[in-house]
Amino acid sequence: MRRQTMYRVHTTRSLAATHVAALTMGLATFAAADSPNVVCWGRNDTGQCAVPLDLNTAIDIGGGWKHTIALRLDGTVRCWGSNEFGQSAVPTGLASIVSVAAGWEHSMAVNADGTLWCWGNNGEGQCDVLPGLVGVARIAGGHYHSMALRSTGTVACWGSNGYGQRTVPAGLSGVVGIDAGGYHSGAIKSDGTVTCWGRNLEGQRTVPTGLTSVIDLGLGVFHSVALRSDGTLVCWGGNANGQCNVPSGLSGVISIFSASSSTIALKADGTAVCWGENSFGENNVPPGLAGLVGVSKGDGFSMALTAPTRLVPSHYPTIQAAIDASPLGSFSVIQVAAGIYNASFALNGKNVVVRGTGAHATIIDGTGLTTSIARFTGGEPATAGLENLVLRNGIAGTIVNPNSPFAAGGALYALSSNAFIHNCRFESNRARYGGAAYCFNCTLDIADCAFIDNTSLGDAGGIEAFRCAGSVTNTLFDGNRSGTKSQAGGSAIKTVGAMTVNGTVTLDGCTIQDGLCIVGGAAIEHYEDVEGVAGVLRIHNCSISNNHSGYDAGGIYNIGRMQACILSGSTSVCSNTEYNIDGPYYLEGDAQVCDCVADLTHDGFVNAADLGVLLNAWGLTLPSGAGDVNHNGVVDAEDITLLLSAWGACS
Repeated sequence: MRRQTMYRVHTTRSLAATHVAALTMGLATFAAADSPNVVCWGRNDTGQCAVPLDLNTAIDIGGGWKHTIALRLDGTVRCWGSNEFGQSAVPTGLASIVSVAAGWEHSMAVNADGTLWCWGNNGEGQCDVLPGLVGVARIAGGHYHSMALRSTGTVACWGSNGYGQRTVPAGLSGVVGIDAGGYHSGAIKSDGTVTCWGRNLEGQRTVPTGLTSVIDLGLGVFHSVALRSDGTLVCWGGNANGQCNVPSGLSGVISIFSASSSTIALKADGTAVCWGENSFGENNVPPGLAGLVGVSKGDGFSMALTAPTRLVPSHYPTIQAAIDASPLGSFSVIQVAAGIYNASFALNGKNVVVRGTGAHATIIDGTGLTTSIARFTGGEPATAGLENLVLRNGIAGTIVNPNSPFAAGGALYALSSNAFIHNCRFESNRARYGGAAYCFNCTLDIADCAFIDNTSLGDAGGIEAFRCAGSVTNTLFDGNRSGTKSQAGGSAIKTVGAMTVNGTVTLDGCTIQDGLCIVGGAAIEHYEDVEGVAGVLRIHNCSISNNHSGYDAGGIYNIGRMQACILSGSTSVCSNTEYNIDGPYYLEGDAQVCDCVADLTHDGFVNAADLGVLLNAWGLTLPSGAGDVNHNGVVDAEDITLLLSAWGACS
C-alpha cells in the first residue's frame, strides 16, 4: 500500500452530505448518514469498508490489504477491518498523532513530536522503526517495507529489501514528498523532479525523461503516477489492468493515491475519479459523491473524506463551543440541528462552516443579544462561512468605532474576512448601518440567500458593503427599509468604494422588490468613492421593481461616474418610484431601464433643452453620462435618433 492521505482543503463552497458504509456480502456500498465523514466502497470481506458510525472528525485515512486506519481531529487513531497480525489494534495511549498510513499488513502513525509508531505484521522488519529516527514529517507503507521523510528533507526506509526498495539512493536530499509502492519507493524533490528505486519488473521505477513540476506521487505494485502542478497526471509502468490509462481530459487534480493496480484522484471541485483494476468495484465512485477533501485506496477498496463534522448540540452545547474546539488551520463543518438558538457566535479566523439542518429549520434568534448574531473578524478563509441558517431579530449590532459609537450589522458583522454566506435567510434584523449585514474590507460570496424585512436607521437595510469586492448571487431582497431616521438609501444593498481601485461588487440573478427609503436609492445605492478607493457596481440579470424612495430614485442611485455603475444581461429596473435610476449608468446587453431616458434635463419633457445637452456633449464619453441617451458611453447619432423619437411629454 502506501503513505497517509494528505488532507487538503479546497475552494469548493457546497460540501456534500456525509456518508457511511453499508455492508453487503463481500462488497460495500454507501448510504446517507448524518455523522461519519469517511466514505468507503469496494472490497469489504473483513469489514475494511465498514466505517465506524461515530467517525465524524477524520482528517487522514489510509488503506492496507484488508484493514483501514483513520486519524481524528483530536489526534487519536481508529483502525478497523482485519486484525490477523494486530494491524488494527491501536496501541494503548496513542495520542497527539498528526498523520497515519497503512502498509499491507501493518499500520503507522507520526506523533506531534516527530516520533513514529508502527504495529502489525513485522515479519520483514517493517515495524522495526530505525533507532533514533526523529523529525518525521511524512510516512508511507509498502507491502513489507516502510518509509519516513524527515523534516530535513532526507528519507529513511526499513523492512523488506528483496528488490532494493529500502535502499535509499546515496546523496538523496531536498525531498518534499514520498510514497511507497508494493515493492518500489519514490521521492519528490524540491525542484519538482522524481526519484524512484526498488522493483522495476514492468518499468514502474523508470521515471519518464523530463518529468518536472511534480507535487504528488501515487505508487502501486507495478505502476507509478505523478501529479504535476498544473493538475495533470503522468503514468508509467505496468498497464495490465488499465492502471496507466489516465482518463482522457482529466485535469484540475490536487491529490492522488495508488494501490495495487488502481488509482484515485481528488479534483479541486471536490469530486473523485478512479481507474485501473475494478475487481471489487473499487473504481465505482458513488453517484453524486462530492465535497471531498481527501482520498485514499486499499487493496480492492477506495475511500474519500468529507469535512470533519462537529454536531451541535449533541457533541457541543453551543455553536461557539464547537468553533472554539476547532483548531486553526484545520477545516471542519459545524452541523447545527434543527431548532431555535438564542446565542451569538464568532468564527475567530477558524476555517469552519456553520451549517444548519433541513430547509431553513435551524434558526438563530438574536432577541436579547448585545452584539451581532454572527461575526467574521479574524481574516477567515474563503472556505469558511455560513450555510442553510436563518438569522433573525438581531438588533444590537456591533460597535464599529468606540470613539464614535454606532452599531452595524444586526445579524452579521464582517471585517477583513473572506468567509461565504450560502442559502441563508436574514429576517427582521436592525442596525444603524447594514440592518442585516455590515461588511468592511471583505471578499463577498453571498449566494442563494434571502433578506426579508430588515431595517437600517441609516444606510443599507440588507447589506452594507464598505470597500469590498465579490458577488451577491441568486438572492432575494424583499421588503427591506433604510434611512428610517436619516437621509440614507440602499434598502437592499449599499456599496461604498472597493478593496482595490476599480474593484467590483457584482449582483447577479438577484430580485429586489418592495424596498423603502426616505431619501436616496431605495433598492440600491452605490457610492464610487473616487477620493478613497474607487469601486464599480455591476448589476447582471437582476430584477429591480416596486421599490420606493420619498425623494430620489426608487431603483438605483449612483453617486459616481458612468462606468462605476454597469447594468448588463437581462437586468430590468422598472416600476420603481419616484423614478428608476438617479445618476449616470452604463448599459450592456439587453438591460433595460423604464425611465424617460431622453429627458436629459429631468423636467418631464423631451424638447430643445434636452437636444442642447446632447449636442454640447457630442462625441464625448463623459463621466457624468450627460447627453448619452442609450447609456453606451458615446454621444452620437444614435442618441439623437432616440431623443427625437421620444419628443414631447414623457409618458
